[in-house]
Amino acid sequence: MPETLKVLLLAAFQGVAEFLPISSSAHIAIIGDLAGANGRITDIEVSLHIGTLVSLCLFYRRRLAELLLAPIAHIREIVLIIVACVPAIIAYLVFDDALDEAFATLSPKVIGPMLMATGIALVSLAFRRDDGARPMCFWRALAIGVAQALALIPGVSRLGATTVCARHLGVSRKDSIDFSFLISMPLVLGGALMPLAHAMSRGSEASASAMPLGIHLLAAVVSAAVGYAAISLLYRFLCGRRFWVVGIYCILAAIAMLCA
Repeated sequence: MPETLKVLLLAAFQGVAEFLPISSSAHIAIIGDLAGANGRITDIEVSLHIGTLVSLCLFYRRRLAELLLAPIAHIREIVLIIVACVPAIIAYLVFDDALDEAFATLSPKVIGPMLMATGIALVSLAFRRDDGARPMCFWRALAIGVAQALALIPGVSRLGATTVCARHLGVSRKDSIDFSFLISMPLVLGGALMPLAHAMSRGSEASASAMPLGIHLLAAVVSAAVGYAAISLLYRFLCGRRFWVVGIYCILAAIAMLCA
């Protein structure tokens, strides 16, 4: 399969999978392996995530404008977002090498159990009663942040982990989705900048084996375009009562991975 076509397929899939609780990174790794791009997938993974980050920023552009242009008026929400990001930052700093090794050796046998856990957690929402909506507070934000830190493990969906945690803590469906996406933005941005900094520090050594700039731009643009369309179409579903049904797919996908 031509390299450009592989990138297009991966970017399109990333644009959709990023906004479903199915662990897009794990799926991208497996699809890249099936497409014969397993050795090159890490080269464009940063570009794929930058693309979906752009789509997320565009979708939440009004909310982000309020937070950035009037930070004092929204200081409570900003503090809660920061609090929720702290556990994942600490976990990454402590387990940096172990996480890099885990993602470098991705296999269905590694991803399967974690995707199964994600699916079971999502299905648990089907049995949760809607007993009102509790406001976001410091300890709820911190708990959701711990769930986001768990999503550093391959096969655990960030959106799934944070939303399930928020819903079981009594946060409304819409607020759970919105908060999950908002707290993912700083971490995705940081996760994209760190590899770029490493690549710049390696200089010519990195450029010799890296994909051409045009391929990176193509990956980012396609994942951004598909991602914006995907979240625009999926948002109502994500905030709805049937969000948990994606867990059934995760369970079935996990079984298929483990039996392969």
